[in-house]
Amino acid sequence: MRTPAYEERDVERHRTLALTEIEQMRASSGSMASVGMRQALWTAGTRHALPSTGTAQSIAGLDATQVRAFHDRWWRPDGSTLILAGDLPDGLVDRTAEVFSRWPSIGSRSNAGAPRARAGGAPVRVIDRPGSVAADVSFGLVGPAHDDPQWSALQVATEAVGGAFGSRLNLSLRERLGYTYGVSASLSASRFNSAFGSSASIRNEVVAAACREALDQLDLDGHPLRDEEVSSAIDSLIAIAPLRYDTAGAIVGQAGALAARGFSPDWINQVNRGIAATTTDQANEAFDALVSRSVREHTLRMVICGDAGQLVGPLEADGFRVEPFAPIL
Repeated sequence: MRTPAYEERDVERHRTLALTEIEQMRASSGSMASVGMRQALWTAGTRHALPSTGTAQSIAGLDATQVRAFHDRWWRPDGSTLILAGDLPDGLVDRTAEVFSRWPSIGSRSNAGAPRARAGGAPVRVIDRPGSVAADVSFGLVGPAHDDPQWSALQVATEAVGGAFGSRLNLSLRERLGYTYGVSASLSASRFNSAFGSSASIRNEVVAAACREALDQLDLDGHPLRDEEVSSAIDSLIAIAPLRYDTAGAIVGQAGALAARGFSPDWINQVNRGIAATTTDQANEAFDALVSRSVREHTLRMVICGDAGQLVGPLEADGFRVEPFAPIL
């Protein structure tokens, strides 16, 4: 970690693998919708708006010299967290501290601030994929930071609306209408804010109707969550929480995500306590403040990857404002 070789042949191999991964993403309708949603949510040119793997243009010209320079500037112990998990032998922690204490803190600290979300109304962005028999549909929204008082309640509401198999979105779009094999919704925390997202793969001929139905289900005005839905969502979230820590590798992964986002190790426990204490009124209020209101105000982001020739006409006939979209990848 302190003195990596970064041989040119190794950098070239990983550069080729990264470019191949981008080609695979371009061949996947779901991946393209996901990339498109990032660029629909965040201001163009910001880091959050770009694929985490980089773009073909940014990767193609990389060489070992540039990679070494990046390592020397950023991959330093300054502000880093070392995480060990497992049946640790005696003396390992002290020995590890001794080894890493020899690594000088001469790197640069990031001054990154909160990314800027796109402002204004939200047209339906259609990524053309001629010949597709189905379309991948994504809904997205920038949410509050993890320390928002409504965070736990928003988690519960999201689980009830689209997180669980028996959620409203799945029961409606899959079980009742048969538009899709499954639809999901989730809420993910980042360092400065969060993101609400929902996605499904839907047959071309019913995409417009499915989008309209999904928006109706996401707007809780007039049909708020019921006590039994909230109770079921709480039970589900609390029950699956320990499964995220069932191996040493899982513990390291989860703890690493917390450290990277600047969360305290006890954040998960705090969230779960909040989830367990969430009332039906709190769940409805939190979801309405973020998601349902955005539906009514037409600011919920929608990205669809599919055959534009089959999708645009029905979407516009159903009242959606559509614009073509070509994500940067």
